[in-house]
Amino acid sequence: MDYGKQVLDYLTKITIYKGQRKTVSDSKIRSVTMGFVNRPFHKWKGHSKFTEQHPELWQLLLKYGEQLDPKHKFSSVTINHNVECKPHTDVRNEGITMIVGLGDYSAGELVVDDKDIDIKEKPYYFNGYLKTHYNKPWVGERYSLMFYSCRKTWDLKHRDEDIPIMREVFQGNQYHKKDIGFGIEKGDHWIDFGAHIGCFSNKVQRNHGTVVSIEPDYDNYLLLCENVGKDNCKNVAVGSSNKIGNLVKGSKAYFNKVTDDPNGSLPIIAFNDLVTEGCCVKMDIEGAELDIIDNCDFSGIEKMVIAYHTNVDSSLANFHFRVARLMKWFDVHHQNITMDPINMFPNEIMIYCQKIK
Repeated sequence: MDYGKQVLDYLTKITIYKGQRKTVSDSKIRSVTMGFVNRPFHKWKGHSKFTEQHPELWQLLLKYGEQLDPKHKFSSVTINHNVECKPHTDVRNEGITMIVGLGDYSAGELVVDDKDIDIKEKPYYFNGYLKTHYNKPWVGERYSLMFYSCRKTWDLKHRDEDIPIMREVFQGNQYHKKDIGFGIEKGDHWIDFGAHIGCFSNKVQRNHGTVVSIEPDYDNYLLLCENVGKDNCKNVAVGSSNKIGNLVKGSKAYFNKVTDDPNGSLPIIAFNDLVTEGCCVKMDIEGAELDIIDNCDFSGIEKMVIAYHTNVDSSLANFHFRVARLMKWFDVHHQNITMDPINMFPNEIMIYCQKIK
């Protein structure tokens, strides 16, 4: 069953009315979203009116998306009819977009990172939130279909106290930095240090990546296993070397800390024993990152995001010293910090590291 042909047949029989999408085009365009829509400044979110008007088309799109790639998860499909997009990013999208072209047309290539991509009946994947993209002129009747997920809180096993973290990661896009193109990409392999209940790890999996999730708190670990899969999780801590320690409970389950204790019961595994060549690293471990930055080798890592905890070390000089060490391996980006001692809320600085090419 060729669902792409059925989708195209349906589209040629209906009219997509012109509307304004200023980020995509300076003039009105024929563009519509089916499935879940994210309406800013509105408490209600749900299926678009166009979905309610054309339920048969929505069912065909669900089947076509499954036919193209059963592993690609999406909540929404945007349909463009003869739209020439200007360079833009998709600010409300979450992670990886699968795009495909349909119709009787020639040319009209998608451009991502200055690369021309033929999408006619060929799915292509990219992070529309991070990557600037547009399309070239074409001849004929051209439809482009974007299968993606709107940014929202995914359904994870959680406690009430975990909700702020879920909001930060899913709605606030914590650990991403759009202006430098830093984030989860298709095919990434991530090591998630301080995985908590799996918000970031789950996001990696939903966006065509793989992950190993490290979490020292056993209660968090049990939820992590449910959300990510037990085979991907380790109930250990990370440090600059192999040793033993204990978990010190914080006021919330995401404020726990690990201390060295030769008589303790918690394994602390060396950072360099856990990372693998070509991996990506997310590290949010409540101050334990400082010793790792001071002593570990980062040569095999493609990209890394670190939550640097200023409540553990507020010295501006020490912060700059550690950033300078990371610059041996990476292009490093962080917010401008001038106060000394560093006194800010929240008490962490996000450091984004991308391997020097």
